[in-house]
Amino acid sequence: MKCRRLERKILMYIEGNLNVKEKEEIKKHLDECVSCNSLYNDFLLILENSKKIKIPQLNENLLNALKVTIEKNKISTFSLKPVYIAISIFVLVFSTIFFARIYLPDSKKVLPVSTGPVKIEILNHELPFSEDVIIKYANYMEEEEVEKVLDFIFAGL
Repeated sequence: MKCRRLERKILMYIEGNLNVKEKEEIKKHLDECVSCNSLYNDFLLILENSKKIKIPQLNENLLNALKVTIEKNKISTFSLKPVYIAISIFVLVFSTIFFARIYLPDSKKVLPVSTGPVKIEILNHELPFSEDVIIKYANYMEEEEVEKVLDFIFAGL
């Protein structure tokens, strides 16, 4: 048996999880190889010393106090504080007023109808396309169709 193979199987040997043939091979190798025998003895020493380590026992009062503290922290982390509610309401009101000023202009929309090109005047608001583009396409349409398109455009303003 090679040392590498023994190193992989040494814990199974110590725990007794090998078949008889493998146990005999490892025992023979341990008798012949000084370094593997040293490794085996080191593992045995570690296992013996680890059994001597005492597990500390927690005081029942301390354990109960920790449980109570954990439960208190769970409840307090999910409660809404009045300051957060007030800030949320302020932000909501401010953003509503701000966006209302952007999307709802103060002045009326004026759409003078003439036999020539259509002129569109909208105060305090910008369209996502230019007046020239609207006029270009409106000149190719019937007057009723132009009114429908313009009504549709201005309905979103």
